[in-house]
Amino acid sequence: MSQQRSLTLFLVEGPSDRAYLHSIKKLIKDKSKNMLEFKITYGDLLVKKGTNYTNVEIKVGVAIQEYLERSRMTIENIKMVIHVVDLDGTFINPNNVVTDKDLPVGQTVYYRDRIEIFDKNNIIKRNEQKSECLNVLYNLNEINYGNQRKIPYKLYYFSTNIDDYFYDKQNMSDEEKEAKSDLINDTYEDNPEGLRYMLENDNVVKGEYLDTWNYVKEGNNSLSRCTNFNKFFTEVLDKL
Repeated sequence: MSQQRSLTLFLVEGPSDRAYLHSIKKLIKDKSKNMLEFKITYGDLLVKKGTNYTNVEIKVGVAIQEYLERSRMTIENIKMVIHVVDLDGTFINPNNVVTDKDLPVGQTVYYRDRIEIFDKNNIIKRNEQKSECLNVLYNLNEINYGNQRKIPYKLYYFSTNIDDYFYDKQNMSDEEKEAKSDLINDTYEDNPEGLRYMLENDNVVKGEYLDTWNYVKEGNNSLSRCTNFNKFFTEVLDKL
């Protein structure tokens, strides 16, 4: 593929995230000659073993490299990297993480004011790791990609997660996530402007980009149904 093609690369955690946002591909195509492609990381990059605030930027670069190795693109094709994350209650007070010995080991249950899990220490450690990584990433405007170049970068969130944002429902099963995300994809496939309207008006966090990150650090807001993805349209799409 020609290096003249410009690509906006979305980093998302799973196939359902891609399905929820897939219709944005048409918005970008209609807006310019730019392309949109998705790199699925199959899990949260920020909490994987070995990731911490000192190397999280490198881990994002590795995800970009993995995409390039499986595509016909080169680093020169990538115009922008958009990283989409779930907050999962990352910034709540550790006192709002509650042990529930009746839950199966490994199951985490989210509420608007707390998280319940068999061993709360696991979530407290996860939240510490993830919050430190988020604090690094949302303050970046570019990702250093080896010694080759810097790539423009933005980090947007859905909180508690993207499924909760679209359906106001926490703790969906994997089967529900797949079905619900496919429904959104089908609904907006021929109406991408309708998806944009929703993402710019429904439970969006007001203010400038950094204001939206300060908001989710307050109280239990990282367990609320909200997003700052509305900023993508004015900060990125409308400038293509």
